[in-house]
Amino acid sequence: MSRNNKLLLFFYLAFIALLSASSDFLLFILATIAALLIAPKARKLLLALRAVKATLFFSSLTFAGALAASLFFATAVDYPHFAALFCRAATIAFLTLSVVDRIGIFTIFSFKSDLSMFFVLLFTKIESLQKEMEDFKEAARSRGVRADSMKESLWLLSVIATALLLKSVESFRVSAEALKSRGHNV
Repeated sequence: MSRNNKLLLFFYLAFIALLSASSDFLLFILATIAALLIAPKARKLLLALRAVKATLFFSSLTFAGALAASLFFATAVDYPHFAALFCRAATIAFLTLSVVDRIGIFTIFSFKSDLSMFFVLLFTKIESLQKEMEDFKEAARSRGVRADSMKESLWLLSVIATALLLKSVESFRVSAEALKSRGHNV
């Protein structure tokens, strides 16, 4: 990771710590301006909209819970507190999306190419194992296999887990050999 990216990451982490402890709207505005400066030109609006949408969803759930509690206990809702909560969360989300989009998640954690290849393979294997699990469930249903007791459930689960483990080990062995043949250090 370059020196500029390390410096940007350091300031980002310091800014996040400061934002998470503050309710000052001026600081939220400054952080939003910083996020706009950090974000790539073509993606500023997209990143800001993603941050606001995600924050709006989760903040609305928090606000709905507080509103229900205030109605139940007959107390007043602290609207400025929820406004600060929303602004803080939206600002942190926008700043995070901007930094990750600018630097890249692999660069931030200094992944080597072999480790990056491992993650790609891992994610593709997760999807194939999920498909295998669905196939096992469908095969068990079609054969009328039922697990009525706890003992039968544990037995069935152990059979499926063993089969999935053996398939995943074989799949990873084949993938490792393919990577070695292409020059990756696995």
